[in-house]
Amino acid sequence: MPNNKKKLLLSISSIVIFLLVGAIALRAYTLFQSTVADRNDFIVEPAKQEVNINPGESATRSISITSRVKSPITFALTSEDIIGSNQIDQPVILLGGDKSPYSLKDYLHPEIKQFTLNFGQRIQIPVTIELPKTAAPGGFYAAMIVSNAPSKLGATTTGAAEAPGATIISRIASLFFVRVNGPVTQSGHLSDFRVKEKGPVYQNANLTFQIYFNNDGNVHLVPYGYITVKNMWGATVDQLPVDAYFALPHSLRYREIPWGRTAAFGRYTAEVSLNRGYGSTTDVLKISIWVIPWKWIAIVLLILLIIVSASYFLRKNFEFKRKR
Repeated sequence: MPNNKKKLLLSISSIVIFLLVGAIALRAYTLFQSTVADRNDFIVEPAKQEVNINPGESATRSISITSRVKSPITFALTSEDIIGSNQIDQPVILLGGDKSPYSLKDYLHPEIKQFTLNFGQRIQIPVTIELPKTAAPGGFYAAMIVSNAPSKLGATTTGAAEAPGATIISRIASLFFVRVNGPVTQSGHLSDFRVKEKGPVYQNANLTFQIYFNNDGNVHLVPYGYITVKNMWGATVDQLPVDAYFALPHSLRYREIPWGRTAAFGRYTAEVSLNRGYGSTTDVLKISIWVIPWKWIAIVLLILLIIVSASYFLRKNFEFKRKR
């Protein structure tokens, strides 16, 4: 009989633990109250997450959404595949209902897909990534899209034709970069390096360097490096960092690095050294720049001409008076 009681107690305890764990799992997301300004919008963090995983395994990451809208807003979570592009102004393309060769959207499972936030509330939602055992080594890419579903964001609108209180649907993406472990193709190269402004002679050194990087592999790459600027005597005058940035598979990734030197004159060379983001392979390209502030030169020459002319005039008139 005592054994039966022990078994009964163990069974009841197991059921209670199971129910508690289940309840916690059902409410795995968490809500916080934060102090925010009324901006009539919402914040999604982080912008990007990278995950390494084996085929058939799962991993969990979280995204957070903060409401800065005075009234309660209902939000929805959806997933879309993403790809890179060869357009310099569009590094990421959302595919909507279409699938990409690196499709991840069906393997992203948020804890909840719809929720309501009051002003200043922040919710943290776990997103589980579950890949099949047949997943091939390489990169898989998608975005979790957070949108109001739809709600009135208030009287402030961005379009001129929109009336106060018009229904606005805003969408903000949190990117997921998943790399399945195994043999992959890492291939990329620095394809071009130039100055954005038209040359070949520049009025000042308030210029912007452009870096073009091609990713030819099947996983995203994270190139990084620096630009070294030297004057006509070979002395280094500036070294500009190129912070690490992502390039999706089979795409062109474009970066702008400003060079805002206040005083410059003569011939300069700019050399970019860019690590491809794998191994120790570094690409190097060099360009020449002429900085000739001709407007200031013209002003100086004009001033010199006036001084010389005035000196000549005074000297000639002074000598003429002495002869008389």
